[in-house]
Amino acid sequence: KDGLSSFGITGEPMNIMHMENPYIEIIINSDKKSPIYLNLNCGDNCQATVDLGKLSGEWEIIKIPFSCFNNQGFDKSKITIRAMFIAPKVTDLKIHTIDIKSNFYGRTIKSCS
Repeated sequence: KDGLSSFGITGEPMNIMHMENPYIEIIINSDKKSPIYLNLNCGDNCQATVDLGKLSGEWEIIKIPFSCFNNQGFDKSKITIRAMFIAPKVTDLKIHTIDIKSNFYGRTIKSCS
């Protein structure tokens, strides 16, 4: 079906400037019908988006370093929307865990390489 799917988590502004090499770790599952985008917000006229691509249809662990958002002017000192998942088509999106961690290691998404 046509339509837009989205899901977001908001909160009081959060500052992660003190974290060394911070990243978001997401455990996520989607039905493979649509690419998934992750958007973060840092106040008025301050946001950044990365393309997670189409997921496998199985549970996946995706790690996205905050450096992926740097070229879009993202401000890590005032994160207001911690995660907004957007799909351009109606999709079955399941989120298990969203965690902000220090000391990124390993592989990341293609759009951030």
